[in-house]
Amino acid sequence: MAAPATLAWWQWPVNRRRLELWTKSLCPQRCRSVTLDPRVPTASCEVTTRTIIANPEWDPPAAPRRQWALTKCLLAHEAGHARFTDPAPPGTGRLLHQVSGTLEDERIERAMARLFPTLDAYFGLGGAYCWSQSPTVQAADDPWEVLSAGLLWRWESECAHRATRIDFPPGSPNAERWARVQPLVEAAWVAPDTAAVRDLARRILADLGLPEDVTLPDWLQAWLALMGQPAEGARSGANPAEALPVPGAAAV
Repeated sequence: MAAPATLAWWQWPVNRRRLELWTKSLCPQRCRSVTLDPRVPTASCEVTTRTIIANPEWDPPAAPRRQWALTKCLLAHEAGHARFTDPAPPGTGRLLHQVSGTLEDERIERAMARLFPTLDAYFGLGGAYCWSQSPTVQAADDPWEVLSAGLLWRWESECAHRATRIDFPPGSPNAERWARVQPLVEAAWVAPDTAAVRDLARRILADLGLPEDVTLPDWLQAWLALMGQPAEGARSGANPAEALPVPGAAAV
């Protein structure tokens, strides 16, 4: 007789229910369903239908305890999009959409950690994993690598003890570009709303001479897939994006 199949930790109804309730508590009235699906690359949020999907096996070799924590990182991140992100309007260029989405990722995580300080540890765990999978950018004259540095800086800036993976030759065109782009990246992290983030992303692309609507290189698509997808859908009058919480604000 064949041995009975063993359920993965996330297939147990009690665990799925716990994560669903926990996620909904992070974004009250803004999430109708939470789905765990190992077939999706990472996670996503659809604000029109108020649905959140996350991959519970984001780091496949990890032990269940680590997968549980990484899944909470993904779910908390998407809950942040549910609260604070205005999805891109129709007609937004593909590259602009992706770049503004990755800049928005840091902005909403900071907002969520301000409301729920314990989330900082989960975001730190997810950031460490993404950084460990990231390439080193070191070309002397390639604006695409400067764009990558802007995305990588999100994790490098938070952990000074890590050996840097942004290593442009001093005095090179890329080093000069990065000196101009880095302040714009950091400004996006504290921007008041998604529209301001999108404007800063547009300025970054203009500075680098990259078009707003272009097919991304394969290596960049693979890297961006690691970080999740920009929020999609459209806000309604009954479901507007929230303003950023002020320091010391209580979670609501």
